[in-house]
Amino acid sequence: MLHDADNGNIGCILDVGDLWISERGTTNTLRVPLSIVSQANDPTTASVNLYEDGAVWEDDAYAMGFDIRTSAPVRRATLSVNDHGELYMTSTFRTIPATRDRGREIRCRFVVDDTQANETARHPFILTCGFARVQARIEFFEGDDVFLYTPDIVSLNEPQAEGGVDERSEEENVRGMYRSLMDAQGNQAAEWMFARGPVSLTNGRLSVDENTDWAYAPVSLRLQMASDALDLVFDGLEGAGGAFPTSCGDEPGRVGPHDTDENRLTRALIASMDDQIRQTREAVQSMYVETEWQRTALRNLVDAEAARRRRAQSLPALELLDVHARRERELLRICDDVTERIEEMLGLMDDEVEGLGTVMHVPFAVPRREGVFVRDATYAQIFDALRTWSICANEPPARMDLSLHAIKPDKLFEYSALHRMLDWLWRNGFLEDETYAKPIDRYAYRLANWYYKYDNETRCANTYHLARADDDGSTTLVDLYYQPVLYASRFEENGVDVHRVPRRIPRKNEEDADFWTPDYLLVIRQDGQRKTYLIDAKYCAHGLLHRKMNDCVDKYVARSAVGICEAGTGIDGVALLAGRLDAPPLDASNNLLGDVTYLRVLAPFNQRTDEATLARFFAALGVS
Repeated sequence: MLHDADNGNIGCILDVGDLWISERGTTNTLRVPLSIVSQANDPTTASVNLYEDGAVWEDDAYAMGFDIRTSAPVRRATLSVNDHGELYMTSTFRTIPATRDRGREIRCRFVVDDTQANETARHPFILTCGFARVQARIEFFEGDDVFLYTPDIVSLNEPQAEGGVDERSEEENVRGMYRSLMDAQGNQAAEWMFARGPVSLTNGRLSVDENTDWAYAPVSLRLQMASDALDLVFDGLEGAGGAFPTSCGDEPGRVGPHDTDENRLTRALIASMDDQIRQTREAVQSMYVETEWQRTALRNLVDAEAARRRRAQSLPALELLDVHARRERELLRICDDVTERIEEMLGLMDDEVEGLGTVMHVPFAVPRREGVFVRDATYAQIFDALRTWSICANEPPARMDLSLHAIKPDKLFEYSALHRMLDWLWRNGFLEDETYAKPIDRYAYRLANWYYKYDNETRCANTYHLARADDDGSTTLVDLYYQPVLYASRFEENGVDVHRVPRRIPRKNEEDADFWTPDYLLVIRQDGQRKTYLIDAKYCAHGLLHRKMNDCVDKYVARSAVGICEAGTGIDGVALLAGRLDAPPLDASNNLLGDVTYLRVLAPFNQRTDEATLARFFAALGVS
């Protein structure tokens, strides 16, 4: 399986033509560049690599194809859009005889076979909303496969009409998903997803266990911690009459009259805040510039396409970028306010009369709470400031990165649905299962080390072990995995014992790469019984949900198992979480596939889904 540029068959590819996307019944054709995947040019990123020369429409019919020149015979080629299944291609070959200056050359033209029963072959962008990345897989008769990919192509849909009025309701739905993540301060589910230490969020501020030196914090909380630390220092000085009360006199080795260990640490505290807040501002400014560029480029592209087609258009990502831009502007303003206060404090500290004057520079650190930090009220305040700032002094703003770069609505929906499930479990009595060393974990699956199409989730925790003591004295245990790896072998990681049952005739070069990564795996244990559910989050139109449910049943019920066995048994049910506003009401039913009984649940998880629906969803799975 290809994972770097040393793959032998990459050298066999002499030339790759653009992927052409032809709108059926018209002469309109997009030509989108195809690039060879390598470690240096890896497409698996969260940000958008925008193709700016045109857009496609989600519900329209298209034909697709590309040309390729190779020095080795090609067995076949397939396409996929955003990793949704495979589109098989018909091909024509022409072999150019070898000459003195040129070896044998094979020219191939591949075109998507639209005679397939799969509707996606005729409507290839029907499962996208916002952006579509097309990937091509080239299989040779000998050696490893080669993968090609396109930049992200804007995929438009028409606004929904609600109540007889053209209402951009889907954009509001996407905006709500964003807010559910970014405005979740004080929420235990958000802490589980985004925290990496024993912290809690109380009234929008972090409270810290006694021995906690670091914790995850987004940019907004970093700024809050800096502001709180400054408040403590200013309050301490105000109580001391505006002067630093300790002095070392003429002690040897000291560079100034106030050059004590505690004052060195006080100076290091303010210097650390000054450095980190300036870096934070630079990061936010860079994000803001990128957001504005993306917003301008998308708006120009979308407006031009809508005018050309004379159709109303919808691109929820534009609404999301507007929210990003407003939040980033506010963060920049707060950064400037905090920086101004830091500069004021530095001026007070450097004052030769009432400040510290010359003090030796030392690295920022939190000392033991002893000596002056206990006896003196001002330095007790400063010690609290040291502890407050240590929470996020060296932590990257990863949670902000989560939403600033996840402008693809389908990915954002995955995070939002995970948050809603965790939030319901927490509000219904589930806490961290302390029998695990790491009840909440960011596990790194081995698969990411060698298979280019899989990336470990890094923006939030991916493993949640929860427990609840029930009224009857029993305990309900829940294991929720986000993007687990189901191997088609006996290999297991992270306690995931669900496997993909391999194909009866494995495809060439897929023995090691035969795996699935469903969006969620939910394991429920009650009264000595276990229930295992595989769950996918789909941000697609209403008319596609039942077909996607059938796909899930075929994959997860018919060809998955708890442990390796000959038949695909052991999965107790599948659930499909529907993110768009046109999702149907919750539907849960017991079904039979062969001799296997399984639960089938289709649940709306959009921003209008109420508490009663969430309760019915979990009740169908056996948790109430």
